[in-house]
Amino acid sequence: MAKIDENQEKEMKEKGFSKGTITAGKTKECPYILTIEGSKDTLDPMNLDKFSNKGQQFSKVWVKFSSLRMPNRCKEARPVSITAVHERF
Repeated sequence: MAKIDENQEKEMKEKGFSKGTITAGKTKECPYILTIEGSKDTLDPMNLDKFSNKGQQFSKVWVKFSSLRMPNRCKEARPVSITAVHERF
């Protein structure tokens, strides 16, 4: 993931990124949970592994995503596809 300085918040929002937080899921079916600042939804980033190095810890991110029309694999989050992600400080 590319590192992005917090001072670039306006630029990132103009490019279509959302402020998010990625946490570990509570079940095997739902390994990660993505929450977007200002949204009540919890999201299941289905393809997050494509954007991360093994063992890398996630937390605050800038993220672009699209909703997926498929059955949920976990009860607490709806599935999304990540199109871009950058670390946020």
